[in-house]
Amino acid sequence: MFRSFSTSLDKFAVEAEGRVGKIMTMMADNAEGLINDVQEGNPVDSGWSRASWRLSKTGPKDEVYSYRTGGFTAGHAAKGNKPPRGAAVAVPSRRGLGRLTYGDRIYLYSAVPYSGLLEEKHGFVKATLQRAVRRIKVYAQELNR
Repeated sequence: MFRSFSTSLDKFAVEAEGRVGKIMTMMADNAEGLINDVQEGNPVDSGWSRASWRLSKTGPKDEVYSYRTGGFTAGHAAKGNKPPRGAAVAVPSRRGLGRLTYGDRIYLYSAVPYSGLLEEKHGFVKATLQRAVRRIKVYAQELNR
């Protein structure tokens, strides 16, 4: 009896680990959609805030999008960091999060100083994260069928 109980737990642990792995893979695969949702919800004036949203596994960095370089630069270099007149809002290319494992944290952040004020007024990050949680729950339920 003891042995069969232990075997059942081992089988359950392997199955649960596989399901968690599938959920983590789904989250990594959908990270691009998460950042796109936040950017689409971000109100636009100059486009600087929208372009500066980032995802990371290592934590927030003090980097903002630079229209001068077309990439991310350290610090709040707001002076002169406006798009040329008539330019489209920049949406820089994103690298994926790579492989996620259980226990990894995903940081969604913007180092633009007024991003918090935009979120307080419009709630676009909260709405995006609520949609992401619902997607994860649906995916997890599908794995249980």
